[in-house]
Amino acid sequence: MLSVAIGTFDGLHIAHKMLIDIADTVLIIANPNKGAPLNSATVNTFLLGDKPVIRLNFDEIKNLMPAEFFNKYLIKYDRIIVGYNFKFGKNASGGVGDLRRLCNDNGKVLEVVDRVTYKPPEPLTTNDVSEKAKEIEVSSTNIRELITCGNLELANAMLGYDYMISGVVIHGNQIGRTIGFPTANITPAPIMPPFGVYKSKVYVNHICYDGVTNYGPKPTIEKTLDDELLKNGNLNGSSIGKNTEHKNAQIRLNNVVETHILDFDRDIYDQEIVISFNKKIRNIKKFNSIYSLKNQIKLDVDKNFCKKMEISY
Repeated sequence: MLSVAIGTFDGLHIAHKMLIDIADTVLIIANPNKGAPLNSATVNTFLLGDKPVIRLNFDEIKNLMPAEFFNKYLIKYDRIIVGYNFKFGKNASGGVGDLRRLCNDNGKVLEVVDRVTYKPPEPLTTNDVSEKAKEIEVSSTNIRELITCGNLELANAMLGYDYMISGVVIHGNQIGRTIGFPTANITPAPIMPPFGVYKSKVYVNHICYDGVTNYGPKPTIEKTLDDELLKNGNLNGSSIGKNTEHKNAQIRLNNVVETHILDFDRDIYDQEIVISFNKKIRNIKKFNSIYSLKNQIKLDVDKNFCKKMEISY
């Protein structure tokens, strides 16, 4: 019995996993109208592993009526698995009821996964969506808000893994190398946690390494710091000033994601890597000297990875 799970799957979370785990194939509808995806295509591929994936171009399917879509893409499957709020066809005109009728008419089995909620642990530590209800619907929208508000613990629980971004390693100013902490730098993803230093994992050619990731300004080294931005640290939803959305975009362009990979010394420029964010270690701060900065990075590693790092001055 050939089965397929179908949806936008713009951020693979525990509710999506309920669909995907019981399907032979995953059919992903890439919908640009839903805004920035929570996961990049690279991260989705990384998470799905060997599961066969078919990606549908939205421009090629947007004008198909529900029955046309069914007959073109779903008719060959015996069992079709969707979420309770699945929409398909031109202008999202088809819903689960329409799909059920099409399945019944064509001898197919339809399985609908109901709404999935997550009960956050007490006490709650941040002022975000987790405080609006005792149970939160597991959705990409809610997870985006949790990430940008800085509640990685709850976002990661709803994802079922630590939030991941991907990018090609680019050349930086190489100051990290000169102070004994070389970094792999990538461009920030559309969805980022607030500025800070994070405990992370780095995947290079599918091999996992521990890492310490810095996202935001480098006030000890660069003199262009906006003190208000550093204090606030949140690119999304912060009331920094007028035209915040435009300002946020500019800030994102002006800052890279820098990761010091532990026990790693290879040239990976122009290679794509995946970085996962486990927890925030500390805020970004300005140190009085490079000596103090180096000592703090050593403390970050020693405290979070149970390692004793030797550094020279």
